[in-house]
Amino acid sequence: MTDYNTAKTTLDSIIRNACDEKEIDFSSIQLNEELNLIESGIFDSLGLLQLIAELEEQLGIEIDLSEEDPEDFTQYSKLLDIIAKQ
Repeated sequence: MTDYNTAKTTLDSIIRNACDEKEIDFSSIQLNEELNLIESGIFDSLGLLQLIAELEEQLGIEIDLSEEDPEDFTQYSKLLDIIAKQ
């Protein structure tokens, strides 16, 4: 099981890097349960798959996409919960 704080720090870092690449002001992003990673423009569908691969690599986990609701990967708080239970 991944420590919640480690999961959050890693996810936040990847989101920050994605914001930098897309020239989105990271300080304007509210990292909370309301944040939709696609609607905010931070990631597109391919970007979400890359995000998941990056999380798996950095945290040494394997996320079984078939066991989760695909919509949960677009919501910051739900994705964080998925990572933390790995």
